[in-house]
Amino acid sequence: MTLKRVRSGERLRIPADAYNAFIEASQAFHDKGIDLGREVSRGRRPGGNVVPVRNDSGADQDRFAVLGIDVPIFGPGDNLQEFQNRPAFKGIAPAAADHLGRFVILLGPAKKGTAGPPPTAGAIVPGLVAGVTPVRVDVQAEGDGFADVADGMTGHLKSGPSGAAQILWKEAGIGVKWAVVRVGLPFVETGFWAKLSYASSSPAFVELERDATTVKEGGRTGNALEVNGVEDIPADTVVWVWPVPGSDPAEWRFAHEKGGVFPITLSYDGGSAGSETTQASWTYTVTDALSEVELGTTVDPTAGVHKWVRPTVGVMLAATFGYAHRNAAGDFVIGWINEVADQEACA
Repeated sequence: MTLKRVRSGERLRIPADAYNAFIEASQAFHDKGIDLGREVSRGRRPGGNVVPVRNDSGADQDRFAVLGIDVPIFGPGDNLQEFQNRPAFKGIAPAAADHLGRFVILLGPAKKGTAGPPPTAGAIVPGLVAGVTPVRVDVQAEGDGFADVADGMTGHLKSGPSGAAQILWKEAGIGVKWAVVRVGLPFVETGFWAKLSYASSSPAFVELERDATTVKEGGRTGNALEVNGVEDIPADTVVWVWPVPGSDPAEWRFAHEKGGVFPITLSYDGGSAGSETTQASWTYTVTDALSEVELGTTVDPTAGVHKWVRPTVGVMLAATFGYAHRNAAGDFVIGWINEVADQEACA
């Protein structure tokens, strides 16, 4: 069917096919365009990333409040069709033990229910379960890249090295700050490298001096419990620390195997390659290859506690990699490095 435009002054004759097309287009606009406009005007975002949430927290909630997901308003046994067509949840004050990774960000203010008479239910508003949104975050450390629920708090999330919300941007500083986050990530426990600030004589809590990946900037401090029951862990030992989910205040754990071998990287900072008549004398800046923490400078791998043995004469190429371990005193001991003789092919 071809629709033709009508000029001013011409007699209007509308074929049945054209008239029916106008009706169908109008109905389609009403069913989709108008309803979509209403959804957007009310703060709703079309799609499965937004669900209706009823405020069952017992308090009025502002826009961008954080509620823990409780149970569906209508379960499959209450109204199967409603449950299948439009899942909706009761939202309550989040508990860290129950709602890590299971929360919504309210996209509008929501009044609490009242006891009556007559009793009224809390307001139902759109809640974001996946996507990008502004929200307040209680920032624990400047370097935190994730956030999740804060126990009992509806006004903000709480930052950490792990969580179901990735921080895309936040205001500078520590404390409750505005941020833009991406919610809906699977909750994954992560951790960080840290130095122990004092020796542990028993398998008890040990203070963490700083995040070893941000030594120059300072980083976090706190306590961590060794989980293997290892005693006499030397100060300045570098360990991998992870959070205990739901702990408030935050608790941390680490595992330590005494005397374990670990990789190191080396960069020569002094000495010489040697010659046909003299011994090489390379010294190195040594770094833990896993945590990237510097272990020492101008280190002679053949002196003191170290175990590397060089040829008495000959040109040696400087090392770049090796292995070390900790002795009973807590000193790192170089056992092997890839320092090799400079050889030429026979003519």
